[in-house]
This record gives sequence, structure tokens and C-alpha cells, in this order.
Amino acid sequence: MMNKIIFGLFLFNCCYMAAMGFTASVLPLYALEFGAEVTTIGPIWTTSSLVNFAMAMIWGSMSDKRGKRMFHVILGTSILSLTCILYASATSLRQIVILMIFEAALGSSQALPAFMTIASELSKMDERGKTMGFFWMGGSVGWAISVSLAGLIAEMYGIRRGFYFSALLYLLSVAVAKIVVNKYADKTLRRDVKFKDALRGFKQFSLTFIIFWLATICFYISDIPLPSFYL
Repeated sequence: MMNKIIFGLFLFNCCYMAAMGFTASVLPLYALEFGAEVTTIGPIWTTSSLVNFAMAMIWGSMSDKRGKRMFHVILGTSILSLTCILYASATSLRQIVILMIFEAALGSSQALPAFMTIASELSKMDERGKTMGFFWMGGSVGWAISVSLAGLIAEMYGIRRGFYFSALLYLLSVAVAKIVVNKYADKTLRRDVKFKDALRGFKQFSLTFIIFWLATICFYISDIPLPSFYL
């Protein structure tokens, strides 16, 4: 049973990170096609990352309290797939920014923390390091393959059609989670965690990480006029 779990975790994160790797590779180029300036790409991604940063804690707390982690995995990953389809039909930079925030708030911040918890709780105490290692090895493989092929796919089929490729990979990861991992996910524990307890988790974040993002924001605010799509 353990080998099936490890295989499912590996395959899920391989498909998931492959989809994310392609999107992350081509999205800046896509934004430039809609008139974004090179200097505004940084603030846009910073905004998306900070939304993900804040919402991951909230979704993690909700999945602990309700105990329905697989529900959050499937819902969050499905939202990511839908977002890729909407990227392909975007007609303005404003829509891309909104979709990025939507993706960070309801997609990646909801799915991955819940699935990482499932991966941890499905493994034995003395094998959690190995299990998580396989989990992230799958992610590294998927990311490496998609990033290396992103330019070729975009060149051959166009960036818009490439987003459908990412959407399909996200749906494939949903299928893996549902078919391979879901039957074991019932063994995960439900924890009665209050939101106040989750807030204490902020203390565990690296101070360096927080300072890095604050410095990035201050740099762009001080040197670059506020982009028109924020107005």
C-alpha cells in the first residue's frame, strides 16, 4: 500500500508542478503582449505571491478544522485548471492580473497545503522524510520538463493554446488525486484547529522571507509609477 501512496504522491505533484511550470514560464511573455511594461511584471507577481502567502494559512486552517482535505485539493486544482482556460481567452492586461490574484487566492493556496498534509499523514512516522522527498522529487521532475519545453510549445502552438496544455495537466493531477490517493485519504486525521492557532503560524515564517517581500514592494513603489491597471 505504501508504494501505491508514494507513486500517487509522486505522480500528482509531477503533473501539478508541470502545469504550474509552464504557466509561470509563459505568463510574463503573455502579459507583455497586452502592453505590460517590463518594470511592472515584478509588482504584479509580488501581489500574486502575497495573496498566496496570506490565503494559504486560511485554507490550511479550514482543511484542518473540517477534515476534508481532499475536497480542498480537488477544488483548488480544478480552479487552477479553469484559470488556465480563462488565461487563454483573456483580452486585456487587467483580466490577466485579476486571474492571477484569483488563481493565488482560491487555487494554489488551497490545493497544495492540503495535499502536503495528506502526504505527511499517510506516511509512517519514520518514513515521512522519504515520502515527502518522493513527493517533491515528482514536483521537480514535472517543473523541469515543463519549463524546458515551455518555449517550444509556445513557439509551435502559441501561448494561448499552451494554457490548455496546463489546464489538462491540472485535470490529470485531479484524476490522480481522486483515483490513486483518495481511497487512502480517509485515514488522515481531523484536527480541531482554531483560526487563532493558525495565526500563530506566522511566527514560524522566516523573517528574511518577509523582509525580502517588503523590500521588493518598497523598491517598486518608490521608483515606479503606479500601473494604470491598479487604478
